[in-house]
Amino acid sequence: MTIRKGSSYGIRRSGDSDIPEASTDAELARIISSATDHGVHQPLIRVTGGDMFRTLGGHPSLGDGTSDDLALPIDVAYATLDDGEEHLFVSHLVARRRWWSGRFVAVMNAEWLGDLDLGVRSHPGDGLLDITDGRLAVRERITARRRARTGSHVPHPALRTSRAAFFHTTFDPPLAIHLDGVRHGKVSSLSIRLETDFALVVL
Repeated sequence: MTIRKGSSYGIRRSGDSDIPEASTDAELARIISSATDHGVHQPLIRVTGGDMFRTLGGHPSLGDGTSDDLALPIDVAYATLDDGEEHLFVSHLVARRRWWSGRFVAVMNAEWLGDLDLGVRSHPGDGLLDITDGRLAVRERITARRRARTGSHVPHPALRTSRAAFFHTTFDPPLAIHLDGVRHGKVSSLSIRLETDFALVVL
């Protein structure tokens, strides 16, 4: 049920308090990965925090959501790293050095990366990832970070942006990979594929 412009989003369902709960993006990814490893199709998870929660309109004042929950289908992505294994992530993958110096790649399934609005067009149910690949000088990084806090992005000749369900690149020298905010070491090769409507979340 990939979301389309002007269409409704979500599946109305009766509340169910007996479902796993995730308060961070990394925790949400672990729960989904574990469920699918055990053969669960489109696992249902309650999300109470993280960048996916914020992207979907979540707010701490929403309450416990124990009745008439709206289940929202979300896409997830798999990243193949140098170890040859696929690693599931739900909100974002970032390849970078400290302070974002030199080349960096940001792959966004959610809109937010902490307090940075890096995926202005991104929606976790639209079947596409927002990808930014490039490098910025120190002054440009400061300006970009300030703009990213408000989502007021402007095109930059040093940044390549695209929207796709598949992505592959290489790094020389290798870059550190961060999946949903968790560092996974340095890699020289990266491949990403998106799986649509892979899980259901309630807020």
